[in-house]
Amino acid sequence: MSASSTSSASLYSSSFTSEPPLIWTRPGSSGDNIVVMSRDEIAVGKLPGKQLAAACEELESGRPAYDVLGPKATYVQFGAVRSVSATLNRSDLVVEYDKGSRKFVSRKFPLPDSETQIEALDAAHSRMPGSQIQKSRANRLFHMMLPFNVMMAMLMAAGGFHHMATSMFTVPEARDDAPEEVRFQRVPRSKLVRGPALVKLAIVVAAGVTALLLSTLGYQMTLNVFFTAAGAAFFWTVLRVVKPPVTLSAVVAER
Repeated sequence: MSASSTSSASLYSSSFTSEPPLIWTRPGSSGDNIVVMSRDEIAVGKLPGKQLAAACEELESGRPAYDVLGPKATYVQFGAVRSVSATLNRSDLVVEYDKGSRKFVSRKFPLPDSETQIEALDAAHSRMPGSQIQKSRANRLFHMMLPFNVMMAMLMAAGGFHHMATSMFTVPEARDDAPEEVRFQRVPRSKLVRGPALVKLAIVVAAGVTALLLSTLGYQMTLNVFFTAAGAAFFWTVLRVVKPPVTLSAVVAER
């Protein structure tokens, strides 16, 4: 197998009497940054960036992954794997496997890019006897909930800000002989704090945030920010409804 590399990762391999391991690295990652796939197992771990090249050379020379990655890495035997899934256009694999008394354990294996993701899925599939590739599409309703909730939160924040700004801070009426004068007046304390302590605290905090936004951005600009964010979340929601993610999985039949 010929070695290939990208700006963010490298795939190392060399000629062995037995099949060489596949090795993917992500030097810039702050988390797991190396994945090793042999014929019998897949491992993921974290090494200092300066040690990645040397680690790959050791693995190429035939040294066991455990000796290179150490005890803190995760090692999964393909004999225990139930499924390997790849959500398209992402850069990771999700492996479900048996572990002791627990029925299933799920572990994410980060990869350099989406192209490597498909390559790794195909390699895992070839190492799982009896596995079949299945294609699934995310439920549109559940997939849209995150951006929809963000949109509703922005609209509620805009409504809450409007209510606080107009009820706790007032603008005097303009006189006929003078331009309108904008001046914020606090509502009497007796009207500001009512109810349980937590309610009082929430009102005080909301009033403080409202005062800060009014004094920095102003009333109209703050509303524009909330409505712009809500609009962006709306388009995000539509995009998720129209294009739900597709997942390819190599699944082993029930043992």
